[in-house]
Amino acid sequence: MSFKRAAFVVAATVGLMGSPAVRAEVPTAPTLWEGRIVAADGLPLKGEIVAYARPAGMGLDEGSAPLREIARTRTDGSGRYMLRSLHTDLLRAAEDQNGWTNVMVAAFGDDGSFNLAFDSLAWAPAGGFHAQTADDPAKGRWVTTPAERLAAEQGEIRALSADAKEDPAEVANEHPSVLVLRNQGERGFSAQGSIPKPDKPADRNCLGVTKAEQVGDGINTKVGEVHLERDWTGNFSYSSTRSSSFQVGVRQGGQGWGVGGSTSSMQQSEFENHSAPELESPRLWNFSANLRYGHYWWRCYGAGARWYDAESVQPYTWIGGLPPSVGGPEPGCNPSHRAPVQGNGGYAVRTAGRSSTYEAAIQVLGFSGSVTTTNGDKVRTVWVNKAPGTRSLCGEVADIAQGNRPTRIRALP
Repeated sequence: MSFKRAAFVVAATVGLMGSPAVRAEVPTAPTLWEGRIVAADGLPLKGEIVAYARPAGMGLDEGSAPLREIARTRTDGSGRYMLRSLHTDLLRAAEDQNGWTNVMVAAFGDDGSFNLAFDSLAWAPAGGFHAQTADDPAKGRWVTTPAERLAAEQGEIRALSADAKEDPAEVANEHPSVLVLRNQGERGFSAQGSIPKPDKPADRNCLGVTKAEQVGDGINTKVGEVHLERDWTGNFSYSSTRSSSFQVGVRQGGQGWGVGGSTSSMQQSEFENHSAPELESPRLWNFSANLRYGHYWWRCYGAGARWYDAESVQPYTWIGGLPPSVGGPEPGCNPSHRAPVQGNGGYAVRTAGRSSTYEAAIQVLGFSGSVTTTNGDKVRTVWVNKAPGTRSLCGEVADIAQGNRPTRIRALP
């Protein structure tokens, strides 16, 4: 029997609360991930969605299955799905040293279509990290952006209501708005030395990786910048990759790379790195973290004997360094997003929780992805106006100190 090549899309966004429970036994579990699957023509499709916790870093041995299922559901009549989970011992065990959990979601369409998506999620306890309820696995919610994680740690998330949502513009960097899933055809399993078939032929499961390898021995990846016009100076410091979201590349056999989610989870991600205290102008200064990337080959099974192969690439360790470079496309300026800075040494510090997205910061194995870095106690960007009069900083697409939408910043003459 042969299958026609088909395609369907998953529109995936991270939700927070307020929809029916996926499983009756956990009716109060907060939303882990939600989305919708539709055909390429926009019509809804039926399918099954499965979420797994996976280790941080390489953490994956060839032929093994270090994946743990954490949620499973089917779509409704409109193609929508919602995965829910408490802050279980299984998820706690998968957290990295910074409290991020790598989650992989597999979508199996009833028409035989398939693809993978990835994200890093963190648990935000109800009432704050220092409240008495902080260890209650049923009281809190899942967050996906470093900005929302920082807000929770600072006690700025107080009302965990059904309407509480992360900023849509930042969530869009965590999950691609559309994932195209394609039928790989009916295949028999014959690879020697690979992971075994599922126990039940009808299971839809991802059992692990067939191969994992390191890409190079460190790739410089942009995590920050300081734009300076004449008579401006400034500096940049970066102490933890937990403050950044790095897009993950995903591809199926025979296809090109696409954005398949993001990660903020890495091993050994804490270092003290600072630029020179007074950067020279006029220049655009770029700062890069030296990261190790992993390349993974995944094997998943649909109904019956059909199986699917997919690959992913993502950073897994910061090995130190913050090498600077000069040049590149400068930030734009939306005149309605200007912020004044007094002269004669007046300065501006990027407000904690505000983010900047650097497109094409990741260039690995032909995959091009973005990095979104959030300012906080671990990331600091400073501009100093050395001219006698007041001048302005300007947000490219959003206000500098208000609103959560990521924006690059231009220093004006």
